Amino acid sequence: MRIIIFSLLLAAKVCAGQSAVPGAVTSYLETYLREWRMCRHEDYDKSFWSFYNTNTLPFFTAVDINDDNKIDYCVLVRKKNELRLVILLSDGKGFRHWLSDKFPGSATQLQYCLLPEPPGRMDVAYPVISSLILTNNALNVMQMENRACIYYWDGTAISVFLTM
Repeated sequence: MRIIIFSLLLAAKVCAGQSAVPGAVTSYLETYLREWRMCRHEDYDKSFWSFYNTNTLPFFTAVDINDDNKIDYCVLVRKKNELRLVILLSDGKGFRHWLSDKFPGSATQLQYCLLPEPPGRMDVAYPVISSLILTNNALNVMQMENRACIYYWDGTAISVFLTM
């Protein structure tokens, strides 16, 4: 419930034109991941904005991914033409980060959106039939309107479930 309320507050801030990325997140990225920068609206392909509202921050979301009752943050970052996902795991006083493998495609003309995914069952029929049961909140990585993958906590670490 707390995640839903936080997400609604985050959306309200975005729609009001305020920066929804907390200063602590920006500071952490600038300090510990200096060579990377947070993606921006201008990094996105123009066609992306026909699917998503330009008042949103598709490269950022908040979700308690490891079920410790602390808000974690997920951010798309880039370095030159390379794109990665950073998940900042909060301990209530600070963060530790997890950096994904390279995303497919270019860090310019982006088409990715980050969305929280509540617990539940995910079934995929293509390219192979597979299922995932999420016991905690997770992170959807959408490519335009298609779910590309889900990042989730497997009990000890971040794992990825490919859906495309």
